[in-house]
Order: sequence, then structure tokens, then C-alpha cells
Amino acid sequence: QDRGETPPQKRQQSASRTVGVGSQILADLGVSKMRLLSSPKRYHALSGFGLEVVEYIDQE
Repeated sequence: QDRGETPPQKRQQSASRTVGVGSQILADLGVSKMRLLSSPKRYHALSGFGLEVVEYIDQE
């Protein structure tokens, strides 16, 4: 039965696409090193765009 939910594989593809588009925008803006306001998370595709996360800042 279809409940209108997105299958996990499609969600993963969509998230990867979103990270890729955002990475392209940041690279075009000249960003190379970033400090993120979030908990640590792996973004495997960032190095391909010349991006590096140098610090995670926890929002406690």
C-alpha cells in the first residue's frame, strides 16, 4: 500500500543531490574552509568541491 512516503533510497539520493548543489554554490562563492553550527556529520562529497569542515560548533 502506498502511503505517500518517499522510499529510503530516494531520500538518500535527494539528500546527496542537495549537498552537491549546496557544495557547488559554496565553492563558487569562494568558500573553502567552514565552521558548522551542528553536531558532527560526515559529508563525503565535500572534498571533491575543495571544501573542508574545520570545526563543528555545538548549539547547547
